[in-house]
Amino acid sequence: MISRISPAAYRPSRFLPSRSVWTTAAWLVGVLTIAAGAASADSVTFLPDDAGAARARWQLIEGARQSLEVSYFSIGDDAVSRRFVQSLAAASRRGVRVRLVIDSMHNNIPPSLQLALLHAGVQVREYHVRRSGDRMPQFRRMHDKALVSDGREMILGSRNIDSGHFGLHRCESDNFRDVDIRVAGAIVADVCRYFQCLWTSSEVKPVDPCRLRKQIGNGDRPSPTTSGNDHHGLPLEAVAASTGQAIEIPTESLRFVYDPAGRIPRDSSGTRGALYNLVAGARHSIVLETPYFLPTGEFGRVLQSALKRNVRVIVLTNSLSSTNHPLAYGGYLNVIRRYRGLEIWEYDGPRILHSKAMVVDGETVAMTSFNFDPRSAYQDTQVGLVMRDRQAAERLLAIMETHFARARYVAGRSRRSYWIPIPPYSVDHPVFGRPGTHRPSKRRHDRAPMPRLIAPLVRRQL
Repeated sequence: MISRISPAAYRPSRFLPSRSVWTTAAWLVGVLTIAAGAASADSVTFLPDDAGAARARWQLIEGARQSLEVSYFSIGDDAVSRRFVQSLAAASRRGVRVRLVIDSMHNNIPPSLQLALLHAGVQVREYHVRRSGDRMPQFRRMHDKALVSDGREMILGSRNIDSGHFGLHRCESDNFRDVDIRVAGAIVADVCRYFQCLWTSSEVKPVDPCRLRKQIGNGDRPSPTTSGNDHHGLPLEAVAASTGQAIEIPTESLRFVYDPAGRIPRDSSGTRGALYNLVAGARHSIVLETPYFLPTGEFGRVLQSALKRNVRVIVLTNSLSSTNHPLAYGGYLNVIRRYRGLEIWEYDGPRILHSKAMVVDGETVAMTSFNFDPRSAYQDTQVGLVMRDRQAAERLLAIMETHFARARYVAGRSRRSYWIPIPPYSVDHPVFGRPGTHRPSKRRHDRAPMPRLIAPLVRRQL
């Protein structure tokens, strides 16, 4: 028989905490949980400097202990490219799992060096391998530029792997002006998942050693690569990496954007949709730098809507003297007159502007491989990082300011007036001064008649 205990007679044991203690403990647990979530942050460092960008890549490769995931649109055949490939081979020989995906159309690694990679244990796959009779994949390329080390740290940005993207080409006009970003933290796991999907997709195929041997001309094993400490005279050891200070950004403020392998999403889930949504949601200002500015119909509508809302839109792109794609420049001249109120600056060189970055409302940063042209929107797959952080935006705007210092301010045109003055918006920009204060360049743009005539015929491929 169970005896009843009246509530009045019940007294809690003196060894158990009282209700107030339990309440206080629960409150402390909640506060600590929130603090732990707030303390979860990723480290972000901008890499505008050529030596710093090169050194950062070598640090990631040489510091890898478990894995390296590498995906690049283009790897060349020069001192920087060979050093990069040899570093991957050296990492594989010391037990690191190295996987490399490269677009087949821009795989310029010498066949002997590719065989050396395979013999060292590096797994190499090509995106959309060129085959006779298969024409469509030729128009769909992989535009990634990513290096991930041990699933904890990565580098994304606009640099491919060759001398020109690190300022080491003999001719300065063949060098590129790029900006990369180095990230360490939880967001890197999203990039690893994307890479795994790319690696296992039907869009990539392993490199065929037999094909490489045929290209070499004999079946002999290639000569071993040079020592991992040979930098081919590159100033990687002596030059300190001027990468600037790292910025701590909450993980929830970072978002990795990408296109699935082999196709471009029609909705807003891909890179194109993410960038267009940022422009559509802009309240005050948009600062954009891109090598090729050729808005598609979809982006043109988003851009017109932003201009009608009195959003200040500033674009930096290549001039005819600095561009490496005259047809894209001709297409840009054909359509730019449609966007009245757009503030356009043209980079005067001597390098080729290749940075792909955007700052929205002074607080949201987008660092991607996306060029604002039809090919990036509908043909090539892209990756990038979007972050909402005012300090990161200020850091990127400061980098952009150095690019604008070598640019000329131009404006749109109409049939009656060659240059349209910029309307006086009420929003001041912290870097570029008050709107309407810059005088347009008097340089005429009707000196590229042939690219302007041909561009409409191949617009989808620009």
